[in-house]
This record gives sequence, C-alpha cells and structure tokens, in this order.
Amino acid sequence: MRPWSVDQEQRPLFRAVPGYPIQYARMSREGWVNVEVTVNEQGFVSHVEVLDSKGGKQFETETVKAVSKWRYAPKFVDGKPVSAKTWSKISCTL
Repeated sequence: MRPWSVDQEQRPLFRAVPGYPIQYARMSREGWVNVEVTVNEQGFVSHVEVLDSKGGKQFETETVKAVSKWRYAPKFVDGKPVSAKTWSKISCTL
C-alpha cells in the first residue's frame, strides 16, 4: 500500500449505514451516537467505542455493527501506515 502523500490522515473509503431498529421507527424515536474509531495499518476498523449517545441502546448496537464494517485508506507517518483514531457522530433520524 502506498500513500497519496508521505504524511496523510486516514480517509474513509466505505461506510456501511446502521440499521434502524423497527420498534424505534414505530415509535418515531430518533437520536444520535458519537463513536471513537480505531483504524489499523491495513485500513480496517479494529475497535469502536461509544462515547455518548441519545435515543436508546439499540442505536448504539446498530451503530457499532455498521462502523465495524467501515474501511479506510490508513494514516501514514513518514511514508509508513500506522494505526490511528478518528471520531464520528452518527445521526439516527427517520
């Protein structure tokens, strides 16, 4: 794998969308989930941590499942891929 530049931040290549819990949709419940994502040297998500959320535990569960499938161009430092963290806020709206 080669970087676009010698020192580059990780860049998203693919993002799966979290499933919307059916019972939450029936209740018109909405919310959001803030996550910290660790991207490894190969661009795979190696860890997802929920930092904060609003709306219910099922939003958290669906978000973690989806974010675990995301893929990135990894971060490079001095021309070598390194593990790095990034943050994202996922909105759960109808």
